[in-house]
Amino acid sequence: MDIYEKAHPGESEICSAVAAVAAVVYDRAGLCEKQEVCDTMATEESGRILISLREVPVPDEANPVKVNGNC
Repeated sequence: MDIYEKAHPGESEICSAVAAVAAVVYDRAGLCEKQEVCDTMATEESGRILISLREVPVPDEANPVKVNGNC
C-alpha cells in the first residue's frame, strides 16, 4: 500500500472501476463516436457494475464503504 492509498483508502478501486468503464466504452464505440453516445454507454456500464457490487455485500459490515467518486 503506497502513501496515497493510506491517505485515501478505497479511491484507487473506484478509479479502477472508472477506468474499466472507459475501456469498455472505447472498446465498443471506438474513438470517433459522439460524446453523448459515449456518456450513455458509460452510464449503462456503470449501472451494470453497481448491480454487480450490490450482489456481493458483506453481511453486517462493521465499516461500510463510503464512496467518493472524485478520482
